[in-house]
Parts: sequence; structure tokens; C-alpha cells
Amino acid sequence: MSLKKVLPIVSLAAATLLALTACGGGQADAGADKGQSTTDSLKKVTLMMNFTYSGHHSPVFYGIQQGYFKDAGIDLTVEPGGGSLKTVQAVGAGHADFGWSDAPSIITGVGAGVAVHGLGAFEQSGSSAVISLADEGITSPKDLEGKSVGITPGDALSQTFPAFLRANDVDPSTVKIVNVDAASKIAVLVKGSVDAIVGFDENQAPVVAQKSGKKVDTMLYSDYGIPMLGLGLLTSNKLISSDPDLVQSMYNAMVKSWTEAAAHPDAAIDAIEAAVGQQLPDKALLLEQLKRQIPLLHSKDRPDAPVGSNTEEQWKTTLKLLVENGAIEKAGSPDEYWDNTFQKKAGA
Repeated sequence: MSLKKVLPIVSLAAATLLALTACGGGQADAGADKGQSTTDSLKKVTLMMNFTYSGHHSPVFYGIQQGYFKDAGIDLTVEPGGGSLKTVQAVGAGHADFGWSDAPSIITGVGAGVAVHGLGAFEQSGSSAVISLADEGITSPKDLEGKSVGITPGDALSQTFPAFLRANDVDPSTVKIVNVDAASKIAVLVKGSVDAIVGFDENQAPVVAQKSGKKVDTMLYSDYGIPMLGLGLLTSNKLISSDPDLVQSMYNAMVKSWTEAAAHPDAAIDAIEAAVGQQLPDKALLLEQLKRQIPLLHSKDRPDAPVGSNTEEQWKTTLKLLVENGAIEKAGSPDEYWDNTFQKKAGA
């Protein structure tokens, strides 16, 4: 059965979400030496997120605040990103030690020769979704026939959108595709220039609701036959080889941070507000973003599995979907993209 989500109107004025790229809070030199100690026991480490900060990034700041990374021997600096694929490329080039990116972008990057591996997708099903204002009446895939949909060419969302349509018996030729820059996607929907956009449910749908002052409908890809893995942790092959103990410590601390933040969402939002400052959206929006991510940390068939743990079958499914829709020419085995060594050592 499909799961249609309806967002409430958020009455507070929207803060500027995309102004964070230049935000001083949480940024540092990404080229810091991996082995440089800030004390006798801590290693200085950088983590690049997938995009500018929002509520679903708060668990890592909660983990820093609670000392989970320090306990793991890590002095962690967090940086905003410019998109999942750019984060993958930055980690592969050594500009950041670890990254937070969606599985399709990791797979695409590896296919293009970027020397990285995913350590675990924390979102057991990605938050890719078709997002529309409720007054458009788009409540099922069939409702997209004759409608215009804004997509960003080349990203994982756009590459899998035809699969979403075909899986639901919608002829792609009946849907008008409008190419939109990633930074403008929300604006064109709010202005009514398109009937819907393809975006991320936990992050962008709440922003659309806030900026438009209207209810918003979303259709998750994963609820309509496209169950791909979502955001998770990655690092370079070089770091896996040179310092596997550090990689294990980072994985363990990230798992604990997301697990505990899911149990204490309000405290997690307080942590990111304290760390990043006034450039963030208001607290109601941040909390909505985090609460929409939490259910994605577990799958329906593995509800009690540890956060951040995956199965080989999940990666095979994601790879198969990407091949079928031209995102990659052919798929290798899951271990070419995902190193499950650290999951196993963590007992996950």
C-alpha cells in the first residue's frame, strides 16, 4: 500500500536555507592531516555532509556534543557539502576524510573511477520523492500524466524518475520534464512554474511547506516500487587501507550518534543550533526534517537491525535499478562499492 505524506502548514517565516555554504560554524580546512593529533589521544578528522545543514544532519552534532566521537578518539570537524556526488568526489580526492552521501551517488562515483567505498547506508530506503502542493491533486503516480515535473539533470533522482513512472504504469512521454537547477527547484514549485518536483522528502518537502504556506503531498520512490538505499557514511580506499582502526572508530561513533539522536530528536536539534548558529532555518522546520528521516533508519523487513547496517541484497537491488535506468552501464558486485568489514566488526 502506498504511503502518502501530508505536511502541515508551518507558519513561521522561512530562514534562508541555502546561505549555509559560507557559514563559518562547523567548517574547517578539509585538507588536515589524518594522523595529526589535537591531544595525545585524539585524531583530527573531517566529515563532509551531502548538502548545506538542515535538521537531518543534527545527529552528528549531537554526537559531538555528547562526546561520542571524542570517546572514539576523534576530534571531528563537520563541513557542509554541495550535493552527494560532489561529496563523494571530495572524499576520493582527499579533501575530506569521510563523507555523508546517498548510495546511488557512491555507486555512480565508483563507476567513474573515484576511489571510495560506502561503509553503510543509514537510510535503509532513500527519501527520493515526488513533491507537490496539495492543491494540485497529485496523490498517485497516475496523477502525473499531463503534469510538469521539475528535475535536476544528471542527479540520481532524475536518472531514476523514469523507473518510478514505469513501475507505476505511467508512460514517461505523458509527463513534461522541466530541467531546473538544484538551488532553484523549491522556488519554481512554490511559484507554480511546475506542478511537482523530484526531491528529498525529509529535507525539501518541509521547506516547500514553509515557503508556500500550503500543505504538501509527497510520494516516496520506495513506496512505489523503487526501493533504493539512501544516505550513509563513506571514506576513501586509501584511508581504509592506511588506518582501518580510525575508520572503525568513525563508523561506530556515527552509528551511536544517529541511534541516540533518533531517541532524543529535540536534543539533537538543540545541538545543531548551538554548533551552527543563526544561519539555520527555524527550529520547527529543523525538527520536522529530522523526524521525517528517523523512520528511514530502519526497513520494514529489518525493523530491529542496527542503524547503519545493510544487507548484500539491498545493495544488489540499488545497483540493479541504477543499471536499468542508465545511471551506470553495468553493476559490479556490492563489495566494489560497499565495505561491510566495519559493520561486521561492530556486530551489526
